[in-house]
Amino acid sequence: MATIFFSIVYLSLFLSDIFLISTPANARYTNDPLPSPRVDISPKDRAARPIRSLDLFSQEDINIVKDNSSDIDAPRLVEKKIKFPFLPVSDPSVEDLRHYAGYYHLPHTLGARMFYFFFESRNQNNNNEDPVVIWLSGGPGISCSIALFYENGPFHIKEALSLIWNDHGWDKISNIIYVDQPIGTGFSYTIDDSDIRHDLTSIIKDLYNFLKAFFIKHTKLTRKKFFITGQSYAGHYAPALASKILEENEKINIDNRINLQASIGNGHINPYIQSPTIPVFAWIHKLIRELDYSNIEENFMKICQSSAKSCVDGVRKDCPIAFDDCLDMITRIRERAGNKNVLIYAGDQDLIGNWRGIMELVLEMEWSGKKEFKEAPIVPFEVDDADAGAMMIHDPLSFVRVRQSQLFVN
Repeated sequence: MATIFFSIVYLSLFLSDIFLISTPANARYTNDPLPSPRVDISPKDRAARPIRSLDLFSQEDINIVKDNSSDIDAPRLVEKKIKFPFLPVSDPSVEDLRHYAGYYHLPHTLGARMFYFFFESRNQNNNNEDPVVIWLSGGPGISCSIALFYENGPFHIKEALSLIWNDHGWDKISNIIYVDQPIGTGFSYTIDDSDIRHDLTSIIKDLYNFLKAFFIKHTKLTRKKFFITGQSYAGHYAPALASKILEENEKINIDNRINLQASIGNGHINPYIQSPTIPVFAWIHKLIRELDYSNIEENFMKICQSSAKSCVDGVRKDCPIAFDDCLDMITRIRERAGNKNVLIYAGDQDLIGNWRGIMELVLEMEWSGKKEFKEAPIVPFEVDDADAGAMMIHDPLSFVRVRQSQLFVN
């Protein structure tokens, strides 16, 4: 579809049909009129009143949490189609493109709601072939809206808060889900602090429960290829979610299984391997002097590595039974994974999640094809017949270094 400006479509209007209530207090606001630009109001009120007045979801009982109730009888997933009522008639028929936003009421919580966007593929002629993608932002705690509006979403925000089609939006070739997670991130909220997650296991359980509800809502997508994608701290989320999906797939009918694939961009996965590459990367790119690099290597790196190990490992007694269980779990994960395709990519200009550290990590991963992958040739990576970087491939693992890209390589 050609790039077409959504002129005069302001972001506040765009949000009118997608922002569900984020707090119980806000759910009870009355509809104030949009303030005139000439009215002397505070910046805080100017930011808050348009969202309050245009919020349509909060008027529904399902989105008003009362008396710390867990709402056992309420629907778990509430979703609405995004509308663009103020587009000129000459603009493309956005109504033909199925864009949604919704909340998922997390089970076993006092009222936690996980917010998400969902955009079906723009490629309607070949929609049956396009995969489902979930995008996980890093942080932890970065809203998915950053990726949606500034990276790989259908739109980019332009001057005067207007929207423009993103020619490189991933929705051109996929059905993409953006999730604000963990709870407390972005528009995902709870009324009780006990619902806040403090460990990866709980976060992944919430994500998996959301995916189950999502695929029940969108049954036609169930058998499509499913890619877990993300950047930065998603280097922790993606493998853990993949493991959870593979584990749960064994327990359910084959027709209801999630057809898993995987992808990680500029992932922060293993600090012991990745962190030592930061000083040399900074020196090579002339961000620091050679003297500074030598000083860091001689006086700080060993201390940092030792401190990081102490922080992660803590003071623990020997626990051989738990270690055996861990080894057994890793073996089971490998057996379940089979030949699932995994793509790990990195922009060659990113400092913290730099490509050198990620490549070292990939080369040291223990798997059946480790030796063959190390021996694989480095070949050109091309996009539309143009040089875009370099890659190494040994099925089912691929590593891509994207030229002239930083963290937001997407």
